Amino acid sequence: MQYVLYVTESGFKAYKSVREVGEEVETFEWDDIAQIDLFISGLSAKSEVMLLLDLVDEDLFFEWVPKVMPWEKNALLKRRRERLMGENIALSEVHSTNQNRKSDEGRKEELILSATISDSFKLTRFLNSLEAAQVLIKGIYSKPFLLQEYFRGVVKPELKLSKEQEQLPFLIISRHSERNYRQTFFHGGQMRLSRPVQIEEEFKQADEIHKALLEETKLAITYVYNQKIIPFNHPIGLIFLDEDEAVLQNIEEDCRENGIIRGSWGNNFYFAKKTYKELGGGMQYCNEEAHCYSEQAAVDFLFNNVLKGFYCTPYIERLQNFQLARKSLYAVNIALLLGGLAFVLVNSVDNYLSWQKLGLLDQNIVAHEREKQRLTELVKLQDDAQQIKASVEFSEAVLSLRVDRLVGFNIQDFSETLKRHPNIQLKDMNWKNLQAMDSQRHEIAIEGWVFPFYETYRKPVYWVDALVDDLKKLKNIESVSLDEEPLNRNLKQATKINTDEGEVEALPFSITLRVKDGESK
Repeated sequence: MQYVLYVTESGFKAYKSVREVGEEVETFEWDDIAQIDLFISGLSAKSEVMLLLDLVDEDLFFEWVPKVMPWEKNALLKRRRERLMGENIALSEVHSTNQNRKSDEGRKEELILSATISDSFKLTRFLNSLEAAQVLIKGIYSKPFLLQEYFRGVVKPELKLSKEQEQLPFLIISRHSERNYRQTFFHGGQMRLSRPVQIEEEFKQADEIHKALLEETKLAITYVYNQKIIPFNHPIGLIFLDEDEAVLQNIEEDCRENGIIRGSWGNNFYFAKKTYKELGGGMQYCNEEAHCYSEQAAVDFLFNNVLKGFYCTPYIERLQNFQLARKSLYAVNIALLLGGLAFVLVNSVDNYLSWQKLGLLDQNIVAHEREKQRLTELVKLQDDAQQIKASVEFSEAVLSLRVDRLVGFNIQDFSETLKRHPNIQLKDMNWKNLQAMDSQRHEIAIEGWVFPFYETYRKPVYWVDALVDDLKKLKNIESVSLDEEPLNRNLKQATKINTDEGEVEALPFSITLRVKDGESK
């Protein structure tokens, strides 16, 4: 459960984040000490409390100071905050507005905001009671500064204002209760002045409140000019936020008639009027069944948004540090959990891959053994590799010896020579000794065909001549003679032979080779 305690000089109201239908908002006067203590003691340990201060005695002061380095700013703000504390001060705060300027002397300056709340209604005792009960205080909010967040989060989107328009000077006149208004001046996107206004008791009708509101607005614009925040007669935007639509009727025209909107401003300002129900209707406390002032709108805004508090006490600092430590612990635990899960996942994947690799390795071993067995059976592996090599070399030498002695020359070279002439096909090959039987001079007669023949002799003659020239280059060849040329005008000499190209016409030729004497091997 969350609570918003709306604090004023007379007492406070306790708004719940969840309430029953028809449940009234509890109201406490500062003199009802027993009732206040009873309420505080009844808060659950899990309850979160937000204090919203709407006080007349809240003093806001803006001051231009020399700009310091970023690492020196916190110490400067802390010294100024300590300087503001006193016996009659319940809360104090010093903030930097992040607005900078250069002074007439050329010095860089930044705007510092100082805020104090007096202890005229024993606010310190109330805060001490909350601390003693160990109530979880989520934040202490200042109504003027919460109105600034409300403008940025609700009013600006509703009016569709641009960033440039937000930087222009403008005045928000917001109704906080039946008789109370607050005039808040903004410049450069920051709040610069906040002034509570109370309407006289005698003004009860909407038109009477309307007229009184115009007078107070004129005084507020004059006050802004007197503070010299902006040049005199500079355009100022106006935004009216009210609970009663009748109060806002014709207010722009009346502002012009009463000189609030000046003719010299031209179009360099913007004007808007809205009721709170138009801005945030349908909320828990700002609804059609009840009055909707700035109080109810601000409470709904706090319940629906996560905002940082404005004032801070040592107790709130301890709570924030504790919550930060708890969140850090949660983050560390989550990180450890995620790390553990990642570790388990990675190990699981690694184990799975390892088992897969082991399975594949076993399959490879089995396949290797089978291949080894197959090769063993095929080759038998009975002879030594050197013996096999020697056997092969001996066989080749014997084969070469037998052939060379038979024909008298290297038949392998003769075969390679014929292979280089694809247009030659052998028909017959005979050889004989030229002298006695043991003579080493041989004569080889070759008959063959040259193809293809297409009734022209040029290519067949060229192919046969090329063969003769190659045969002369063989080792131990004494002479090569072409006995029968493939050149005969009698075409009947041509015949058909079968080749790799099919059946073609071919011409006959014959060649005689004589081999030189050689040593017998």
